[in-house]
Amino acid sequence: MRLQATIFSLAILLSACTKKPEGQSSGESAGAKKKSSAAVSSGSSNESEEGEPKKEGKSGTREERKRKPQVGTVAKGQAGKVVSPFSKAVVDVSGRKAGELVQDPSFPNDPSKQFEVPEGVEEETKTYEVAAGVPGRPGYVFSPYNNKIVDVQGIPEGALVADPTYPSAEKKIFRVPAAAPASSPKDPGTGAAPKGE
Repeated sequence: MRLQATIFSLAILLSACTKKPEGQSSGESAGAKKKSSAAVSSGSSNESEEGEPKKEGKSGTREERKRKPQVGTVAKGQAGKVVSPFSKAVVDVSGRKAGELVQDPSFPNDPSKQFEVPEGVEEETKTYEVAAGVPGRPGYVFSPYNNKIVDVQGIPEGALVADPTYPSAEKKIFRVPAAAPASSPKDPGTGAAPKGE
């Protein structure tokens, strides 16, 4: 009997602690009640003052948060280019500043597929010497620094390459040319065709 009385008195104390103020349902807090009544009194039901939609939640209405756009990553060895966070495609952002929004070309009509140009892409736009292709030998170029032949097979055009004929501490970097020259047997030093043809 005494145990039942103790449990009953604990139940009464517990219900007194969780009692809500008058007119408030069990799912609303006092702050949400004020927000809901303020929204009703201002005449806007599901839109904020700026006309943006509000979301209904457990604690009343709240303004929809704007998401920060994703940021692309700098494409290593490719000046002025970044990798899209959506399609992982390399996108040319030459002339754009860090923080500027760029549309992913793989999703041209989807405004949610915009991303920011990352910091540090300006550093990659530094101009480098462009190597000259070796006539008759696709995938080989002449170094613009010492005119020695360098193998660039499998390296995409426009990519930056460290000249292997120099120590890495000297950092002699050049760009792979856009296309290998036609296989005309010209002398690379003079540009003239060899005698006998």
